[in-house]
Amino acid sequence: MGPLRIPVIDKFKDVGNLFVYGKVESGTIIEDQTVTILPDRNQLVIKEIYNAKDERLPFAIAGENVKIKVKGIDEDDIARGNILCNNLNYCQESSEFKANISILELPEQKKLLSSGYECVMHMHAISSQVEIVKVDAKI
Repeated sequence: MGPLRIPVIDKFKDVGNLFVYGKVESGTIIEDQTVTILPDRNQLVIKEIYNAKDERLPFAIAGENVKIKVKGIDEDDIARGNILCNNLNYCQESSEFKANISILELPEQKKLLSSGYECVMHMHAISSQVEIVKVDAKI
């Protein structure tokens, strides 16, 4: 189950209403729930929830792709990759983390992965330039 986490995949405005697309990665979302969008920590209200078939739902659980009608926030304050969280349990923010990575193929011009290696990380709805700070082990 876990706390609410919905990475924002896309957004659009239609007839004055703002809609956000995402997948409920954990937790449950319900209509009229107030949530926080990270990293800016702006609050917004979930007005309506729709599934992939555009059917209205009273709630959505982990694993469901949703279209959410939101209120209380400007379109410019939401971006792809932002995370919707419940107000009592924000997701952690970090500029550095430890990860186990699987490498499928290194480009010809960068065949050696070591400290200082720069690459693109893809996670949920975002991609970001990252740098490998330290390689602990090769398995």
